[in-house]
Amino acid sequence: MSPCKKEYATDYFAMKVMFIYPNKNGFGTIPLGISMISARLEEDGHKTLLFDSTFFTSRSMNFKDKREEVGTHIKTDLGKYVTRIDASPEQVFEKMVIEEEPDIVGLSAVSYNFPEGLRYLKLLKNLELKHKPLTIVGGTHPTVAPEKTIAIDDVDAICVGEGELAMAELTNKLQNGEDYSHVQNMWVKVNGKTVRNPARQLTQLDELPFPDYSLFDDSHFIKPFVGKVYRIGHFELSRGCPYQCTYCVNKYYQDLFKDGGSYHRVKSIERSIEELRDARDKYNVQLVKFWDETFLVMRNDRLFAFLDTYKREINLPFMINTRAETINEDRISAIKDAGCVAISVGIEAGNDIIRKKIMNRRIEKEAIIKAFKIINKHKIRTSAFNMLGMPFESRRTVFETIELNRSCKPTTQTINIFYPYEGTLLRKVCIDLGIIDKDPEMVDFQSESILEMPQISKEELIGLRRTFVLYCKLPKVFYPLIYFAEKSGNLRNHLHTFLIWFMQKFFDKQVGI
Repeated sequence: MSPCKKEYATDYFAMKVMFIYPNKNGFGTIPLGISMISARLEEDGHKTLLFDSTFFTSRSMNFKDKREEVGTHIKTDLGKYVTRIDASPEQVFEKMVIEEEPDIVGLSAVSYNFPEGLRYLKLLKNLELKHKPLTIVGGTHPTVAPEKTIAIDDVDAICVGEGELAMAELTNKLQNGEDYSHVQNMWVKVNGKTVRNPARQLTQLDELPFPDYSLFDDSHFIKPFVGKVYRIGHFELSRGCPYQCTYCVNKYYQDLFKDGGSYHRVKSIERSIEELRDARDKYNVQLVKFWDETFLVMRNDRLFAFLDTYKREINLPFMINTRAETINEDRISAIKDAGCVAISVGIEAGNDIIRKKIMNRRIEKEAIIKAFKIINKHKIRTSAFNMLGMPFESRRTVFETIELNRSCKPTTQTINIFYPYEGTLLRKVCIDLGIIDKDPEMVDFQSESILEMPQISKEELIGLRRTFVLYCKLPKVFYPLIYFAEKSGNLRNHLHTFLIWFMQKFFDKQVGI
């Protein structure tokens, strides 16, 4: 196994572009951003390569899914599907740069993994190279925090917004020795000053090439599902989200590109099926994951036409994300017939004020319960997204979320602790309330909180996340034992492990292929 897996038929390339994938979340997910930009650059004859930090033994990440520890996922032995790299990731990165001599080093990052990726950019300054590569940071983080990102000494340019066309234009200009400082979507440092270019028209998805999945190690196709392991393909039928949740950056993106066309765009059905067929046949895909933020937001005529063609032409089981507002009997019946095996739906919060006023998710509890009831009726696996630790959260409001989960009866839950990301309305709210610093530290949103709230401590939130699924699925007679297992400690940890086992054996009804 290598962090750079790519073969070409020729040794001549216009330019070399090396991507950094600072992965902290394990394998089984291929980032579409890097895949799409790589494919677009290769259309113009450039070589792309990847430094992937996923598989190094020296990193703290292991192949045990974190969600197994809180009982939301079935234990699966994933270690046998990959070979770890027993080397220093820093040394491997430096060796790759020296050998490949890339013209551009591009870091694609969300805020969560940006510090990890920046570590590698900082290594470049100490290397003896024939020429220093241009360093570019793209992705969500530089888009929502452009001034902070471009101010970093190790960053030469940033991409604000989508990168396929911007990176292609910049790379071509660099190849031809032209001025590349005025590419739309790019902020570029020139002679100590920064050229801040405006946003370009949004990309029409049908005009882009198929994603370049071959850039990634084959292990990234491996994904556990209901205790088994499948080869999974990652696709988007649409890009962008029409909703404006206050904890999400979509409102920021909508405002940023308001003059460049509709932020929420869709691929044609014909193009989508062609792309799915190509990946299925080329990469032996067994299970499809659609990354559309709200899959069922599409019109009925488009939905039913797509599902009919998908069933006839692709015929693979698939998973989607959607919102409760988009669910009804006819739609769920149709996606079940087409092969849908899992639907993730946001519950987020059980308290009406937190859900409607703080999160801007204006939907009634009854509508959420009805949506899950419809899905459960059709025996499709359900996963409920839940977020703990919002502003004004208390132990009482967490238990309102637990009660709503108990009413919805999802197959499993995803439980994250709220983090106020750059570019979100709630970050400003948290700063104004004085419950976070103006420049808060980055933490693991799956298991930590940075909010300082008098009504609930960080430790209590961590304990409630640790035991959330137990409160949701076990009979309430177990609540005193679950409460004892909220905190860590030798006896408490043993009790927590036993309760997870007991719940999964007797009260955890798993649905899926």
